[in-house]
Amino acid sequence: MKHVFSILMALGLIFMTACGQTATSPGGDQAEGNDAAMNSDWAVNVTTEQNGEGEVVVDIEITNQMDEAATLDFTSGQKYELVVVDEEGNEVYRYSNEMMFTMALTSETFEPGETKSYQETLSTDQWSSSTHTIYIEVVAAAVDGEEVENKEQFKAESSIEIE
Repeated sequence: MKHVFSILMALGLIFMTACGQTATSPGGDQAEGNDAAMNSDWAVNVTTEQNGEGEVVVDIEITNQMDEAATLDFTSGQKYELVVVDEEGNEVYRYSNEMMFTMALTSETFEPGETKSYQETLSTDQWSSSTHTIYIEVVAAAVDGEEVENKEQFKAESSIEIE
């Protein structure tokens, strides 16, 4: 009975440590309109547009540029972090602060050349009238079971003028 309890405790501890969320502080050069972070394996693209209803529509595309299928592994249901920063560098929005995610290991398989698209609509009611930069980071912990070492390949940013 002690062995069963010990094993359950160990599994619970492993599960709890594996379900953390990753968030990266914004940084890097600002871009206008849209930007794609690319290398030979992955491309991340983000575009932004005001919809005329006090909202910004953020389109995110993740592309497997390899000649073989690949699986992105995540430590939770969160696939990306989205951070909005005003022109003074103040963070005005963070996606993970507004959302709840499943606390389970998840994965998503991309066929060769496949692009998967995601869309978020953000209210700009509390944003100042100025240029805002939207930073995206795909929060994959591993690709095909191997830890992601080059996290830059999973980042992109876009700037938008809020009126």
